[in-house]
Amino acid sequence: MHVDEVCNCVQNTHNKHVRQHTTAYIRIHLHWALKMNKTAAISLRVPAEVKEAVERAAKDDERTVAAYVQRLLVQHLRATGYLTK
Repeated sequence: MHVDEVCNCVQNTHNKHVRQHTTAYIRIHLHWALKMNKTAAISLRVPAEVKEAVERAAKDDERTVAAYVQRLLVQHLRATGYLTK
Protein backbone atom coordinates (compact mmCIF):
# COMPACT_ATOMS: atom_id res chain seq x y z
CA MET A 1 0.00 0.00 0.00
CA HIS A 2 1.29 3.47 -0.85
CA VAL A 3 1.67 6.19 1.80
CA ASP A 4 -1.05 8.31 0.17
CA GLU A 5 -3.52 5.41 0.20
CA VAL A 6 -3.02 4.89 3.93
CA CYS A 7 -3.39 8.60 4.60
CA ASN A 8 -6.57 8.72 2.53
CA CYS A 9 -8.07 6.01 4.74
CA VAL A 10 -7.33 8.14 7.81
CA GLN A 11 -8.89 11.20 6.16
CA ASN A 12 -12.28 9.48 6.34
CA THR A 13 -12.40 9.80 10.13
CA HIS A 14 -14.72 12.48 11.55
CA ASN A 15 -12.35 13.79 14.24
CA LYS A 16 -10.27 16.59 12.69
CA HIS A 17 -7.57 16.52 15.41
CA VAL A 18 -7.09 12.77 15.10
CA ARG A 19 -7.13 13.02 11.31
CA GLN A 20 -4.40 15.70 11.19
CA HIS A 21 -2.05 14.10 13.70
CA THR A 22 -2.53 10.54 12.53
CA THR A 23 -1.95 11.50 8.91
CA ALA A 24 1.27 13.33 9.81
CA TYR A 25 2.46 10.39 11.93
CA ILE A 26 1.71 7.88 9.19
CA ARG A 27 3.46 9.96 6.52
CA ILE A 28 6.61 10.35 8.61
CA HIS A 29 6.88 6.73 9.69
CA LEU A 30 5.86 5.10 6.42
CA HIS A 31 8.22 7.37 4.51
CA TRP A 32 11.03 6.35 6.88
CA ALA A 33 10.15 2.65 6.60
CA LEU A 34 10.02 2.75 2.82
CA LYS A 35 13.22 4.78 2.57
CA MET A 36 15.34 2.59 4.83
CA ASN A 37 16.10 -0.81 3.36
CA LYS A 38 16.48 -2.99 6.45
CA THR A 39 18.52 -5.98 5.39
CA ALA A 40 21.26 -6.17 8.03
CA ALA A 41 20.97 -7.25 11.66
CA ILE A 42 23.00 -6.22 14.69
CA SER A 43 22.99 -8.22 17.90
CA LEU A 44 24.53 -6.96 21.11
CA ARG A 45 24.57 -7.69 24.80
CA VAL A 46 24.04 -4.93 27.34
CA PRO A 47 23.75 -4.85 31.12
CA ALA A 48 20.24 -5.52 32.44
CA GLU A 49 19.84 -1.94 33.67
CA VAL A 50 20.65 -0.59 30.17
CA LYS A 51 18.08 -2.92 28.63
CA GLU A 52 15.46 -1.85 31.16
CA ALA A 53 16.23 1.83 30.55
CA VAL A 54 15.95 1.38 26.77
CA GLU A 55 12.64 -0.44 27.18
CA ARG A 56 11.25 2.42 29.29
CA ALA A 57 12.54 5.07 26.88
CA ALA A 58 11.13 3.23 23.86
CA LYS A 59 7.76 2.88 25.56
CA ASP A 60 7.71 6.60 26.45
CA ASP A 61 8.54 7.38 22.80
CA GLU A 62 5.83 4.95 21.60
CA ARG A 63 8.36 2.85 19.68
CA THR A 64 9.60 -0.70 19.78
CA VAL A 65 13.01 -1.18 21.35
CA ALA A 66 14.46 -1.96 17.92
CA ALA A 67 12.96 1.19 16.36
CA TYR A 68 14.13 3.31 19.30
CA VAL A 69 17.70 1.99 19.18
CA GLN A 70 17.79 2.41 15.39
CA ARG A 71 16.64 6.03 15.75
CA LEU A 72 19.37 6.72 18.30
CA LEU A 73 22.03 5.13 16.10
CA VAL A 74 20.95 7.01 12.99
CA GLN A 75 20.81 10.34 14.85
CA HIS A 76 24.28 9.81 16.32
CA LEU A 77 25.80 8.62 13.04
CA ARG A 78 24.38 11.62 11.17
CA ALA A 79 25.52 14.05 13.86
CA THR A 80 29.06 12.68 13.75
CA GLY A 81 29.24 12.53 9.95
CA TYR A 82 29.37 8.75 9.58
CA LEU A 83 25.95 8.62 7.89
CA THR A 84 25.06 11.25 5.32
CA LYS A 85 21.60 10.15 4.11
